[in-house]
Amino acid sequence: MRSFRGDHRASISMIAALCLLPLALTVGMSIDYIRQAETRDAIQEIADKGAVLAVSDEHNTKTAAELKASAESYLKSTASTNLSIGVDFEVEVAIDLATSQRRSSVSYKAELSTTFMGVVGISKLGIGGAASAVSGLPPDTNFYFLLDTSDSMGLAATDAARGSLIALSQANGSGSCEFACHVVRGGSKSLLAIARANNLKLRIDVAKEGITKIVSLAQAAAARDGVVNRFALTSMASQLKTVSDLTSDASAFSSQLSGVDLGYGTSGLANTLWESSVPNYLTELARLTAASNDPNADRIVVLVTDGLRSQDGGSGKDSNGRPLIRAFDLDQCQAIKDAGYKLAVIYTMYYDIPYNGWYNTYVKPIRANLGPNLASCATPGLYAVGDTPEQIDAAFETIFKAMRSFPRVSS
Repeated sequence: MRSFRGDHRASISMIAALCLLPLALTVGMSIDYIRQAETRDAIQEIADKGAVLAVSDEHNTKTAAELKASAESYLKSTASTNLSIGVDFEVEVAIDLATSQRRSSVSYKAELSTTFMGVVGISKLGIGGAASAVSGLPPDTNFYFLLDTSDSMGLAATDAARGSLIALSQANGSGSCEFACHVVRGGSKSLLAIARANNLKLRIDVAKEGITKIVSLAQAAAARDGVVNRFALTSMASQLKTVSDLTSDASAFSSQLSGVDLGYGTSGLANTLWESSVPNYLTELARLTAASNDPNADRIVVLVTDGLRSQDGGSGKDSNGRPLIRAFDLDQCQAIKDAGYKLAVIYTMYYDIPYNGWYNTYVKPIRANLGPNLASCATPGLYAVGDTPEQIDAAFETIFKAMRSFPRVSS
């Protein structure tokens, strides 16, 4: 017995055996805690994206309830697809009109079943956390509509209307024309008067409807967001004429818009004198903006045009040696942007008239460049084009949505 007590040759094995269980438990618990941390990170990433989604309204048209529902749907579907455990999410979204911000918060709770800790009576580990996001609302916005009222905007708007106008122009002794020019060219009446008498819709009518649509959308957004949107209208042909000063009264603005037609403020041919108009327009923009007494308002010029700079018959060149019929000079576009205005451009596509001699001589050689030129004229992201009335209507809505989602400085 004395010799047995003095024999220490197996003591290390005994100690190792005694330590093996707690060591294994420690390793197992570490694995469970690592799984908990990894699962929390995965849930947190989903929650972060959900919080951002809850304040992300590309076109600023959704209510807080709609944003919340969208975020909840994303969180639920993403968690079920990417996680092996159930997660309870709570989402809150608020639109603070006082600070022009959207705020969201996402909290979550989950339980992770343990693999090793059940040995010591811990079958589940709790997981919890939160995420939040904030996004600014659009500020007050001044919309400055610059509407091309030259004769080429008198194009009959549809194939049927163009066919009718050709027949009516022939009967009037005005040749065969799809453009309802406001001056008398043969016959006893102008084609504009004939088009109006026969209720034929023209490009300028479609453009005015598009402007009305933007005003309606902007007013609805203003009521929801607690901001002020104002509207001004200037016609551009041979002369530049302000039709409406900046006003937040949509009804008053629409009343002024309704009185605009081809050649507005012009007695003779309605040309599009872009280069000479812009310097005067910049002066007018400064006057309109100062009168609004809102220096922090977003300022957006909305140019609606078929993109053709024209003068009289088109033959010859100007004092700088440039053709009188040409695409808009981009220097003038840049001048508007340099003055602190975003420039949105809606191109009402110039119609192809292959049997018209004037068109074939002056417009056809440059027609393909009109659209790309106007796209370069616009502030990036604020260009749209349409040909049919439906396409032009969609172009106006596209521009409004783009203006609403345009990046803005928050302070």
